[in-house]
Amino acid sequence: MKQRFFYKYDVQIVSAIVMLIFGMVLTFLAFVESPYGEVPESTRSVFGRCLMFSGSMLGVGAYVSQRFSEMDKKIDDSRRKGGEG
Repeated sequence: MKQRFFYKYDVQIVSAIVMLIFGMVLTFLAFVESPYGEVPESTRSVFGRCLMFSGSMLGVGAYVSQRFSEMDKKIDDSRRKGGEG
């Protein structure tokens, strides 16, 4: 089961990084396009959505990882208590 979890977490990290790179490239291309130096509102909106997606993917992954480690610790503690008594 842990192997499947780490696979899902890796997919989340890769998708977040790809989305960040896409947003940065899109913003850079809009900056160097005509009119030079202006980034359109639509490009800023798309970049903001890319940041939101990446933040949510990384945040969800960290939250789930923390919960799984807490659950593993509780299970180990309950096994030790149950085995001694």
